[in-house]
Amino acid sequence: MKLKKPMYWSLLIIGLITLTSGHHFETKLAKDFPMYDMTDVYCFPSSNAGMTTFILDFNPEASTDSTFYKNFGNKKGYRQLHIGYDKGLDKGVSLGFSFSANKIKIYSTQSANPSLGELGKKIGKGKINEIISLKNGITVWSGIVKDPFNGNGAALYGKMKEAVKRGEWDDKAFASDKGNDSFKNSQVVAIVIDVPNTMLGDKIYYHASSVAKLKGTEKGHKHAHWHRINRIAHVLLPHLYMETMSDRDRQNAGNISDDNTRRKNCVDMLEKYSRLSKSQADPKAYALKMTELLLPDHIPYIVGTPASYTLPVINGRSLSDNAMDTALEILVGKPFPNYTDVKTADFTTKFPYLKAVK
Repeated sequence: MKLKKPMYWSLLIIGLITLTSGHHFETKLAKDFPMYDMTDVYCFPSSNAGMTTFILDFNPEASTDSTFYKNFGNKKGYRQLHIGYDKGLDKGVSLGFSFSANKIKIYSTQSANPSLGELGKKIGKGKINEIISLKNGITVWSGIVKDPFNGNGAALYGKMKEAVKRGEWDDKAFASDKGNDSFKNSQVVAIVIDVPNTMLGDKIYYHASSVAKLKGTEKGHKHAHWHRINRIAHVLLPHLYMETMSDRDRQNAGNISDDNTRRKNCVDMLEKYSRLSKSQADPKAYALKMTELLLPDHIPYIVGTPASYTLPVINGRSLSDNAMDTALEILVGKPFPNYTDVKTADFTTKFPYLKAVK
């Protein structure tokens, strides 16, 4: 059956809204290379004593059909978990992951902010959907899972942002559309990593990124080169604070050390939303304070403590956190729930916590 034009365009717009919410398909490169599109990063105490769990997920087009292994990418690209031992990332480590067919290779480099293409030393390998135990105590699992993220992308890009464009505030933007989870049926690839606490110290600052080798068709590049596809820490940051695609490109492809050049983006949006919502007596002061929380875009975690991506103090991020609620609260300046539920039925209490989709 053919769709009538009005219905067709409505469905198309809803589809685009769904796919561009969260850290899903933020930029043109992410759309061109979905297997390197980072979608979320988590950090919380492991079910295994003396360990900390990190979860990186990517590829919002992940599928278990005949192209199964293509979902993970190939040796022309990789993902990295960056762990800083100080806020400036002067010291730390990055764990890298590359895939080929059903195999995963694991790397380590002694830098929390390595150069593009710098994977470091190979420290292990194994197969997808199998638990890999390394000699240094790190444990890794990877597979396709149900997307653990929940959120109402339609209300975010619809009622909320449209009202703000008009210079108005819609306090019921999400309340009038309860339970509409844009990620209800989504799948992603997940890499779950357990790291011994003895390797981390007392406090860390973490983020994740993906890098691919492009053929040189990018503007300003004549030859094949390593290019950052995107990076991720705070939830929805590019979508909420980088209004244009070029701003998102600069945020995702740029180095974390340059994040302060995008402070104005965050300050302007925080001030605008807190002023329209009338949540703060001094919107400017609030915007400056919250920008310090958001940039540089990494998340602090006190090793061995309960993780919680909630205000007033963000400390890692657990699977049970309703992270979109917190992202909206930061932006708006007051609790502003998105009225979708965390997918607790999809999680388990033991490593690797996420169930492989068959």
